[in-house]
Amino acid sequence: NDWNRTMGLLSESKNPIISNIAKMASDLVGVTTEINPQLIRRIAPKAAAGWSKDTNGIYFRSKKHAGNEHVLAHETTHALTYFAINNPTAAQKPVVRRLDNLYRFVKTKLGARGKSVYGLRDLDEFVAEANSNPDFQKELSKIAYQKQTAWGAFTQAVADLLGIKNSNALT
Repeated sequence: NDWNRTMGLLSESKNPIISNIAKMASDLVGVTTEINPQLIRRIAPKAAAGWSKDTNGIYFRSKKHAGNEHVLAHETTHALTYFAINNPTAAQKPVVRRLDNLYRFVKTKLGARGKSVYGLRDLDEFVAEANSNPDFQKELSKIAYQKQTAWGAFTQAVADLLGIKNSNALT
């Protein structure tokens, strides 16, 4: 478990969003990573990996999953955003409301198209999946939302949530 080394490798991603997530997450303190198939089977039977708010650990079903860029970026996003979403500061509360409104809008739009998307499970999964899954990002870019795309609204809201001055860091 070497968080800085793991984030260093992820920051070399050809996907600029994943690269920037890794750069932001490299400052997180106390995050651990571990291959632990028994734990994953118990807490998330169908998942390749999971992040635990209780331990601040990312657990993988296998070495293959630990080396999967999308899986690692998804779980890293949970570590980066969970507390801001679920225990926001006064300044973050309106941003979380914006994100939640966007999530509900997207869920309605994609649901009307008959789409079953993992990122629509709840707000935390929406944020993690939108930050790590290029296919979900493309879907968001096709949805009109408040004079922009859902993807544009998403990147601005996450930038605001994390205190990033330039939302282009997420695109």
